[in-house]
Amino acid sequence: MNHLHKINWNFSDFNSAKYPLDMNSIAWYPATFISPIPRLLIASLSEPGDTVLDPFGGKGTTAIETILQNRNAMYCDLNPFAKECVEGLFAALEYTLDSDEGLENERSRVENNICSIDKVNEKIRLYGIGKDVKEWFHENTLLELLSIVDLIYDAQKKGNLRLMLIRKLAFSSILKFASSQQGHFTYVTDNCKPKQKKKKDAITLYCEKIEQIEMAAKEFIVQFTLSHPDAKLKELLDNRQIVNGNAKDLSWVKNESVDLIVTSPPYLCSQDYIKTMRLMNLFFEDKKAFEMDAKDEIGARSMRRKKSDIVVPKFYSDMTLIFENINRVLKKNGFFALVIGQGKSKVIAGYDIIGDFTDILQSEIGFSLLFAQDRQIGNRVIQVGGVDKERILIFQK
Repeated sequence: MNHLHKINWNFSDFNSAKYPLDMNSIAWYPATFISPIPRLLIASLSEPGDTVLDPFGGKGTTAIETILQNRNAMYCDLNPFAKECVEGLFAALEYTLDSDEGLENERSRVENNICSIDKVNEKIRLYGIGKDVKEWFHENTLLELLSIVDLIYDAQKKGNLRLMLIRKLAFSSILKFASSQQGHFTYVTDNCKPKQKKKKDAITLYCEKIEQIEMAAKEFIVQFTLSHPDAKLKELLDNRQIVNGNAKDLSWVKNESVDLIVTSPPYLCSQDYIKTMRLMNLFFEDKKAFEMDAKDEIGARSMRRKKSDIVVPKFYSDMTLIFENINRVLKKNGFFALVIGQGKSKVIAGYDIIGDFTDILQSEIGFSLLFAQDRQIGNRVIQVGGVDKERILIFQK
């Protein structure tokens, strides 16, 4: 704990764009915690071979850092598109480990697949794509995106699950940038369609992302091999548990089977994670599941206009249930590292969520608080993300 207190947890100069070969820099996903935080927590609070769980797994930052440090990864997230992104990252590692075949010919494959404009409606019907897709993308950009969708389904038909997941990861990561909506991602979340459509080079965006995935996977394997020469990466990948589920239900995790939990739950009324993936849902549409999952999301931004006496107690009740599950699955003397923020929404004015959670975990759940450190967050996060402050907490069972 003395060492942890010496760390400058602000990481004010950290920007994932500076580290394009970091596996955590590949997937696009909103409001994620930066990789140095779980990296240091995992290194400090666990040993090689231990099991590390993140019940709010997001784009898989904790899971990636867990594997990189020769630990067993357990991941859970309600968002099915987030879970697929993580599977795509691990698929890239497996593909690179097991195959000599590269992905350098993706550009020619995409270009050879492009259909004519009069075939667009046919493709949309064939794949069950949401009709609103035409309102988000320039018609020429849409043609290129549909060609990539063809490749995704082609890999699926041929039974090449890894290649399918890699392509889907790259596709998901470029959609916001290929769209004509240049506003903040919350415009996508709130279904604010672009007023004017602009042509984007989706093929180049996709091919650059495929190249980044390939290079980052190779870099990951080199780092792992140099750091753990006697460890077996393939076994760690085989043993991973990646689950699409609600953090309130960790029934798939055995009692006292986890050595360390590192997570950052939603900050109340700050983000709508599932709705942020609206564009991905248009191409791989499951409207009913999309709407149901969004309703089940804990602490969603969409609740910011409701009454405090409804929103806050529900959030506290949900999180208390999750804390009870965490206590059940965590080994005796195991650590629970929590990165939590205080939102700025009017609905939670007057509440000290960070302080209340700290009290609940100690008085109701029975954890011991070992470490508490505030960290500075960027003005952009404060203004746009609706976050006031953030704290790193470490508890022990």
